[in-house]
Amino acid sequence: MTQNSPYERLVKGWDWYAYVQDDIRVTSRFTLNLGLRYQIFEPYHAVYNRTNTYRAGQQSTVVPDAP
Repeated sequence: MTQNSPYERLVKGWDWYAYVQDDIRVTSRFTLNLGLRYQIFEPYHAVYNRTNTYRAGQQSTVVPDAP
């Protein structure tokens, strides 16, 4: 099921990334290229506490003729 709403534009989320990289020369013929990546994915949340909700069997009080 897909439900559209004007409030979908007000859903926000943050993704944080950090990355470091370095080349380490072990010998004159051998170099290590190392990198480390860290990610934080925060869950999406609705701005102003507005959300879309579907309740099976409940009739709309705003639009009573809605299916």
